[in-house]
Amino acid sequence: MAWFRDRSESRSVPEPAPQLEDLDAADAEATPLVIPRLLPLDDAGQRRIDAALAALSADAVDPRDLASLAAGYDRTYAAWSALRASKRPDHDPLVERYGLGIAQYLTTATDLRWGRVSDAFGVEIGVGSDRDDDFLVPTNLVAVRWMNGETGWVAAVVGTIVGRRAGRASR
Repeated sequence: MAWFRDRSESRSVPEPAPQLEDLDAADAEATPLVIPRLLPLDDAGQRRIDAALAALSADAVDPRDLASLAAGYDRTYAAWSALRASKRPDHDPLVERYGLGIAQYLTTATDLRWGRVSDAFGVEIGVGSDRDDDFLVPTNLVAVRWMNGETGWVAAVVGTIVGRRAGRASR
């Protein structure tokens, strides 16, 4: 009796996914392709933004000042990570606070505006532009770096976004 059999002959090989340009209109309707778009901000989203900005203000962080946002994020992360894991508060409200603070800065420093970004991952508060397909979910921007324990990134990353948006505005 063989312990291992070659089952390669019995395996079916999946067909490659169709390329967008190969789809006709009927196929395109049935294909689960999600085009990101910016939806209007709703009242619940505005309340979350207002709460995040109020929390930043209570922590003496000014979302109109990139240096203040950067220092506040680094200070908040350092304090949170210095706690024993069992004593740490939930990081989600902190991530949202700084994500929405960064987005507020971007809405004042660029042509990006508030909305709800609808993409393959769902719908979340974000910023986007009416002139191109640039969308940003700022809480994702912060969450990834929080999970990796990164500090010292806010000014450089947000500054790059501002610079790229300014470059697009001049075209």
